[in-house]
Amino acid sequence: MSVKWYRRKWVWAAAAVASLFVVTEGSLLISGKRLLVGSTLVHPRQTYIVPGFGDVGKQDQASLVCRYFTGRGIATDVLWYSSTNQMGRDECPLFAIPHGQDAEAKDEGGSLADWVSGIGSLLAVIAALFGYFLVEKKHRKDDREKTQGQIYQIGFKLSTLASEARTTLRDLNQKSLPIDELLAEDDPFVICGSQAGVIGYDRTMVRELSDAEQNLLMLVKEENFLMNFAECVARNETIRGSFVEYGKRRDDVLARLPPPEQASGQVGSVGLTEAQRLSIFPYVVPTAMAMRQARYLAKLNVDMVVQLCEDFMPMMKRHYPKMHIHKIELMEMPPGSPAGL
Repeated sequence: MSVKWYRRKWVWAAAAVASLFVVTEGSLLISGKRLLVGSTLVHPRQTYIVPGFGDVGKQDQASLVCRYFTGRGIATDVLWYSSTNQMGRDECPLFAIPHGQDAEAKDEGGSLADWVSGIGSLLAVIAALFGYFLVEKKHRKDDREKTQGQIYQIGFKLSTLASEARTTLRDLNQKSLPIDELLAEDDPFVICGSQAGVIGYDRTMVRELSDAEQNLLMLVKEENFLMNFAECVARNETIRGSFVEYGKRRDDVLARLPPPEQASGQVGSVGLTEAQRLSIFPYVVPTAMAMRQARYLAKLNVDMVVQLCEDFMPMMKRHYPKMHIHKIELMEMPPGSPAGL
């Protein structure tokens, strides 16, 4: 069940309790009666001071100290105790009226002052409850707006991650080969000769999810989505760092090559002898291996990010059906495209 269902259930429960309190409060104030909230049995020779009654333990007969809610506060009354209900009570009455209240006051339901005081107290309770529901309504609205903003941010960051992951895979495939052929290429001299470095890979637009956005996904128990997103962000950083390192290694390999031959004023190709190939082989192999690993990770990252994009809207709609959820549209690559997607 959704978080909103639990919150709505809690609000209705609070409203029921508040309504019961309002009815009880109004009944007590209008009728002039009191509701028992506690009692104490005091035995003879037991010291027990009650304001207005003194030490009730000095009496020869046991006493009942009854505490009542009047609608405006707590009042105390003292009754004789008798286990047989003869010349006393075995327990405090659940409802009681103040001692000394005359018959006319009973018939009229209390004096004018009592009515004014009771109505004022009741209105104060109603105003407090109304204020509570206004505050709760604003609180729910603020929560909805905050949740909506967090959902927007998750979608935006996922879209940015998807765009950058696909662009990275494209830049790692400068010969525009189908993805299977690209990953199968294993000649280190061909890889280093055809794949140049790209400027700007030391910077990224991808951002990790904030603590609030992570907490939102954990609240709706989508830990797998959260972990996969974090894994893709970390892998994207690794791939881009590897691409930067590859560019430096490739430049070092190129610096070790003999100068190109001059032919009719044109720069010709470099013809390497077997000895020259062997001399730079220890530098070419790790450079090419780094590129092969980066390509494999880039393909894996694209696959995972595309799946996250497909899962995002249905997942959020399942938990927040009334929220506005953007669908992350990924432009389809034409057949034979660099990314192979």
